Amino acid sequence: MVTRVKELAGVEPNLKAVLARFLWGYGGGAPVDGSTGAGSCPVGGLYVNTINGTIYRNAGTKASPTWTEGVADTDWHLNDNINIEFATTAVATLGYDATEKCVTYTPTRPSATDPAYAYGQVWDNSSVFSGTGAVKGMGLYLTGSRDDAVMGGDANDMQLKIDYTNEAVTSPAGAYARGLSVQMNNKTAGVLSALQGAFIGVRQRSTGDCGSLEGLQIDVKIDSGKLAPTTEIRGLAVELNLCANAPAASYGVIVSNITDGVYTVPTAAFKATNTGTNSCPGFSYGLDLMSSLAIASGKTVVDADIRFSQKDANELPCCLFTGTGTSDGTIVSDVGADTLWADGSIYIGVLDGAGTLWQKRNDVWVNIVS
Repeated sequence: MVTRVKELAGVEPNLKAVLARFLWGYGGGAPVDGSTGAGSCPVGGLYVNTINGTIYRNAGTKASPTWTEGVADTDWHLNDNINIEFATTAVATLGYDATEKCVTYTPTRPSATDPAYAYGQVWDNSSVFSGTGAVKGMGLYLTGSRDDAVMGGDANDMQLKIDYTNEAVTSPAGAYARGLSVQMNNKTAGVLSALQGAFIGVRQRSTGDCGSLEGLQIDVKIDSGKLAPTTEIRGLAVELNLCANAPAASYGVIVSNITDGVYTVPTAAFKATNTGTNSCPGFSYGLDLMSSLAIASGKTVVDADIRFSQKDANELPCCLFTGTGTSDGTIVSDVGADTLWADGSIYIGVLDGAGTLWQKRNDVWVNIVS
């Protein structure tokens, strides 16, 4: 006797409808080609033999099914380039490419304009991010290692590769493309020690040479003869949007040295190099603070242009300032009271035809070069 899933009693109708799309029926024996399911079982529909647990798939037609056996407790073997299509309109296809020898997943947008956001995959990991105590949740975990075989030539390994090409020529203003977009939120009354958009850990744990150790490499290039951007080129862009509740100190970039030990090689928190051809002029400026304008005050920066590593016995920082001050009083009006800055700080007066150099000595700004 063959029982069809859609005829099951006592099963919630919506659940039964979903099950019936994949599992056509079951019975106490093997299905018969051309007979079992004829006229009702769709292509790809499944049938279960309840005596031995064998699963069969309709590889024929709805009118005349051909049942292909797949044993439930062993691997299922599909021929090369055979795809699994989701939904009758094949909005997504899972398959195997025998040429590239890899699994392929090909989603499609249902229409040109609907929905507004089309997703190739959606993983809801809400259930993973649960539990109490010292538990951890990972939405996606990629792992792998290369054995001790010798790498040769231009060999390289990547855990994740993203490749995108834009060829649209009528994109409206505001259109953009991103290789990776991450949005992390701490909401309601959430409490965390830290909220991080990304963490990259690179560690040398071998006695062999690895050449260089780099936490992040960014390659931004305009191909020869191609059109340059109309505004600017940014190797790394950091945008801070600080509200009134920002902490006492906020930084666009922090470089921390947490070395545990002694070393004698020279190090620098920041280095600029020019490795282009002889005709390349290099950078116009090693450090450019011109655009750090505080609009409300008209100054180039809110406090000092540069704060140096040294401070005095009163914990006051030694700084470098620029401005239009021409006396002790006007410099104080520009940079603040003498109690804010250490003696030895430098002020450069930037005035057309009258540039000056000042140093703070005994709480007075002294003109040392005029």
